[in-house]
Amino acid sequence: MHSSFIRLQQMAAVAALLAAAALWSGATSAADDQSDKSLAQQIFETMLQAGAKPGFRLVHAKGVVCEGTFTASKDAATLSKAAHFQGASGPVTIRFSDGAPDPAIPDSSPNAGPRGMAIRFSLPGGGETDLVTMSHNGFAVSTGEDFLALQKAIVGREVVRAKARCAYIVYPDGVGRSKLTTALIEKKLGTRGTARNWNTVLKLGLLTESS
Repeated sequence: MHSSFIRLQQMAAVAALLAAAALWSGATSAADDQSDKSLAQQIFETMLQAGAKPGFRLVHAKGVVCEGTFTASKDAATLSKAAHFQGASGPVTIRFSDGAPDPAIPDSSPNAGPRGMAIRFSLPGGGETDLVTMSHNGFAVSTGEDFLALQKAIVGREVVRAKARCAYIVYPDGVGRSKLTTALIEKKLGTRGTARNWNTVLKLGLLTESS
């Protein structure tokens, strides 16, 4: 018996929260008192409110940096005009990371995802090319402004935690007053699920034990 969202994995649960928040991102006031700050600074300060480990990155806190030499294959130039595909070898720096903000989370934990890989190619003439990738298909928003709105929603009153196939959501103002509904999450994830309040889950557990 699954008492919560079927096929729901950690990043899917987080993406549901972000996607839901996007629907009311337009409600963000244009008169925000942070309007004199850059968009990047506003995002950074808002993410700080969501919780961060002192001395570590806000996300992808745990990582390992590797250095090496990149040499494109002889056919690479036929696929792309990118400078690092034109035949010359050059230094490359790669950081492999876990997406979690807590560096103490084990690599094998489902809460450590998504995995990240950031690559910097040093190009002839002093230029650089950066690639940032994650083990997740897609992103919840398409602009920095929407991402700021999502971060503001994340630090709101609803709390979402994911474990294995289940998402646990705390609605401090009651589920009836929240826009983070089961129907909305199903729509954004493209899947079907079922939700139960915690008291019902406990009662169902007792029934299965006595049967």
